[in-house]
Formats: sequence, C-alpha cells, structure tokens
Amino acid sequence: LALYLTLATVIIISIPCSNRFGRRTLVLFAMYMSILATVGCSLVPSYITLLFSRVFLGCAIALNISSASVYMAEMARSQKFYVTAMTVNALFFTVGGGWTGLLGYLLLQKLGWRYFVVVTSVPLFIVLLLFQFYLPESQLGL
Repeated sequence: LALYLTLATVIIISIPCSNRFGRRTLVLFAMYMSILATVGCSLVPSYITLLFSRVFLGCAIALNISSASVYMAEMARSQKFYVTAMTVNALFFTVGGGWTGLLGYLLLQKLGWRYFVVVTSVPLFIVLLLFQFYLPESQLGL
C-alpha cells in the first residue's frame, strides 16, 4: 500500500521535475533511487524501516515511469517508432513481472526474501550501467 500511494503522489510532481532538470537526469536519478531502495528493502531490521524503504521505492518507480515514457515520446523519430518503443516498454514490464514471479516461485524458499530482493534488482543495475553512458539528453525537456 505504501508503494502505491507514494507512486500516485509522486507521478503528479515528476513531470515538472523532469522539465526543470532534464529527462535523462531524472531517469538516471530514479534508477539510482530504485537500486538504493531495493538494497534498503533487503536490509531492513523492522517493519517501519521496510515501510520507509517501500515509500522510497515508490518515489523511484513513479519518477522512472513518468519520465521514461515522456522521454521515449520525445526521442521517437516517427509515430511508428513511438508505438514500437511503447510496446516494447510495456512488454518489458510484463515479462519482468512474470520473470520476477517465476524467480520467486523457484528461488524464494532457497535464498530467502532478502537475497531474492537483491537478485531481482540485478537487471536494473545492468541497465543503469548502460544508460549512464549511452542515454542522450532529450532536447525537448530542457
């Protein structure tokens, strides 16, 4: 519940932030926040700190969802490319959610939930390393 309430709240303020700081900056910032929040969720000693970690993760997800969607729309060269990019984006969310569920079924009992949370954030870390160097700034967002 904390994740989704935060998600709904932060999405409202994310677009003015991306207009001010740039889409690329906000997308990378949100990815760093996601990694920190995920590691925080795996290390929590109590329910209260888990709640705060989930709120922090909700902020990161909201920033990333809204900024990345606008970024893709601005970088699209044509309507056809935009539709393809948004379809691939939705497909990655769907496959990622299914993959996480499958990993949870296969590995959760063996690893425990703390290690599982970290293992499922490894793809985000890899994408962050690539985006850091190859993601151009959106000219329309500045």
